Amino acid sequence: MQNSLQGVYSESNYYSNCYQVQDGGIYSLLQTKLYDKMSNYVNIQSLYGGIMKCQDCNFEFFGSNMDYNKALSGGVFMIENSATGLVQQTSFVGTKAVL
Repeated sequence: MQNSLQGVYSESNYYSNCYQVQDGGIYSLLQTKLYDKMSNYVNIQSLYGGIMKCQDCNFEFFGSNMDYNKALSGGVFMIENSATGLVQQTSFVGTKAVL
């Protein structure tokens, strides 16, 4: 998603076993806002940004689980240029960048 005025709102979603993704296992954002609350991201794999790749974006995660995710670069987030982010009460069990 790019240049979205409203952005993305995600709540209580369950994402699992997503593979063979290049940029962001779930989200690839360009100049877009993301708000996520109480979602689960489990066993996601991508080349860049296990859960999310963002370029010039704003994001907030609250109460989410980001467990056992892998990426070549950026185990959970891959940020290009700049980003403003807030992550609260979120778990990152077993998540890593695999080089």
